[in-house]
Amino acid sequence: MKPKKRDKRTIYKSIVALAAITAVLAAFIVCVALYWYPPYNQDSPLGTSEPFLAVNTNGQNADKLDINTATKAELTLLPGIGEVKAEAIIAYREANGPFASAEDLLQVHGIGPKTLDDLRELVMVSDEEIKR
Repeated sequence: MKPKKRDKRTIYKSIVALAAITAVLAAFIVCVALYWYPPYNQDSPLGTSEPFLAVNTNGQNADKLDINTATKAELTLLPGIGEVKAEAIIAYREANGPFASAEDLLQVHGIGPKTLDDLRELVMVSDEEIKR
């Protein structure tokens, strides 16, 4: 018994709908996987996807990044700091010496009060190198 023409169109529409549902489901699975398992962070010295903040030598404020010794890769892990601002921070540090306080970041081109407020709890200044 041959299927009717109308039955062939119904089967075709069902296959197209199933393909569309499969594509949407696959995209959803990829989004969930990326949320729960973020991509490998090559800038992290620990080789994980978690942000890395430098530990100062005396062990105090171990969860804060020392802006007087931080590398470009470490600075870019801070919120609102990309490669350009990280380079500006390093250039300011090299031209003017070590930062005396986190507020000195306001002197760096591209860093304003809003960015400083976002960074205040994440950065620190080592006091052993300051000779101003």
